[in-house]
This record gives sequence, structure tokens and C-alpha cells, in this order.
Amino acid sequence: MLKNNRFAMLGWLVAAAMAVVTFGSGFQPAQEKTGVVDLNKVIQDSDLGKNNTSRLNQSLRVRRDLIDWITTYNVATGEQAEEYRRLMLKEPANEADRAAMKKIQDDVAASDKRKSDLLTKTTLTDADRSLLADYQQRMRINENRAATWEKEFSMQLNELRDSLQSEVIQKAKDALKAVAQQQGFTTVLESTVAPYGANDVTNATIQSLNTRRN
Repeated sequence: MLKNNRFAMLGWLVAAAMAVVTFGSGFQPAQEKTGVVDLNKVIQDSDLGKNNTSRLNQSLRVRRDLIDWITTYNVATGEQAEEYRRLMLKEPANEADRAAMKKIQDDVAASDKRKSDLLTKTTLTDADRSLLADYQQRMRINENRAATWEKEFSMQLNELRDSLQSEVIQKAKDALKAVAQQQGFTTVLESTVAPYGANDVTNATIQSLNTRRN
């Protein structure tokens, strides 16, 4: 569920690094030389890791806002709801898009106020009853729409998370390989399996990752 995902989001990009235990530099110098690296820190503190986490969290916020909107203003028509979703998910949005979103927000808010007024009205005309029935039908439809959106959004976020996670882990390992070769290490252990190991190359790996363009 999206409401639970927002609390776990920051951990998504770093969790997979725990699987990386050892790393071979790919060459054999005369003497064995071992170092350690905290790949979680590399991923968290690198520019790429921060940017990917920010992108993932932004994608989550937009989708959570859409769910909140359709459940709060559940008298939106199907056309309004789907167009608002399209505009909210559009990247990048331009001024015309933002103006269109604002108009939908205002129109739906006006409908929501009209619904509230009808619910407090003591005497309803036939037109009032017809409009209220229409609002109630929209509410039922939008309840199902919110559930459908939430499932779709969860899948989208999982796919984006996996993609960004694979990207940052691979690039962190490439940066680590470069550092290991430059400094003559035959093996680099993840700090979770060698917490007191010497020759920590974490900061050097972060710097290498930050300067890599591909």
C-alpha cells in the first residue's frame, strides 16, 4: 500500500547493497592487499544515490497525492479524474498543464461543495435529488478507481525502484573497481562482513562515483 511505502522509501535504494560481500579487483599484484567498503554509505551519500532517492520519493508523493485527491474529492467525473491523473503524472508539466490541473481542482471542489449543500438542504427538488444521486454514483465509482490506481501505482513504483536500485548499485561497483585498481587492492570486503577492517575505501569510492559521467 502506498501509505506504508512512504515510510520504507529511503531504504529501497540501499537494501540490495547488503548482498555484495566481496569484490575482486581483477588483477594479481605481487602481494595480497585487502580493503573494506561500506556500499550502503556509498549509495546513500553519492550524488547519484541522492538523486535517485529524490526521484523515487517524488514519484511516490505525486501518486500518493493523486490517491488522496480522488478519495477526498470523490465527486469528480470519470473524465475529470483521468485527465487530472494524466496531467499529474506528466513529466515535465508546463504552465498550460498546471492551469488545466487548477481548473479541474476548482471545478471538482465546487461540485464537492454543492454535494455538501444538498446534504444539508431540508427540502430537495427533483433536480436536487437527481444531482445528489449522480454524486453518490460518482463516489462509488471513485472508491473503486482509487483502489485500482493504488495497485497500478504500487507496481509502477516497484519497477522504478528496481531500475534505479540496479543502476546505482552497478555504478557503485564500477566506481569501487576503479578505486581498487588505482590503489592496488586484490580484494575489497563489504564492511558488514569486516566491520573492523583496515584500508577503508568508502569515501574514495563516493568521490569516484560522483565524478563518473556514465
